[in-house]
Amino acid sequence: MHRPRGEIVLSSDTYTKAVDMWSVGCIFAELLGRKPLFPGSDHVNQLATILDVLGTPHVERELRHVPEKARRYIAGLPPSVGKPLRSVYPNASNEALDLLGGMLCWDPSQRCTVVQALSHPYLAAFHNPDAEPVATQAFDFDMGAVDAQDALFSEVVRFRPELEQHRLPKIEQKVKRSRLPSHDLAPRPMHPPPAPAASMPSTDRNWPRYGERGRAPSGGGSACGSGRVGVAAANLPSRAVAPGVAPGRPRVGQSA
Repeated sequence: MHRPRGEIVLSSDTYTKAVDMWSVGCIFAELLGRKPLFPGSDHVNQLATILDVLGTPHVERELRHVPEKARRYIAGLPPSVGKPLRSVYPNASNEALDLLGGMLCWDPSQRCTVVQALSHPYLAAFHNPDAEPVATQAFDFDMGAVDAQDALFSEVVRFRPELEQHRLPKIEQKVKRSRLPSHDLAPRPMHPPPAPAASMPSTDRNWPRYGERGRAPSGGGSACGSGRVGVAAANLPSRAVAPGVAPGRPRVGQSA
């Protein structure tokens, strides 16, 4: 909060364009001193900084535009005599300090207006009445069908004609500023979804459960389950049986 508005810091809900002159004064002071004049971490600390520089205002004469609660708060604070602007900006000219003092007045009605500020001797080298017309009526902020971006660019081209070549065509401007359809606003996956795995051909198996004896299927085959397993078992070479040994019993030294 380096550029406060005096009325807003004091919680005033009614203010005029004079509040902008206070802000211009804060910017002007920052140009003179290369640092903010009223630095503050919050509105209370900033108000204390303003009082330290400008001094305590006269509550009934200079604070008629602020709420009664704010006036009681100011009246309850220890009085401050303030600091001369000359001591704050020792290298500034008298014209600069006079203009700054005219912008930073507690009473908005005592601040200089824009026309008065432009006519001040400090700005004599830059003042050009022919190029600074005064509006005859209030500005209408309802732009309606006016393209604000194109109007702003046209104003820039007045001072920089070489930028005219960078103006976007009307159609391209509309396309650039148009919103995307609602279906395009949905989040898109970063990677395409994986392809579904190929389904394995189903086989009609009839395997027995663990610890359960298999039953021979009705279509024939081994007792282990399906006929396919029985056929595979039939193709295995049979174990040779030595003479004199009962079939099905292993020989001595031979594992079962």
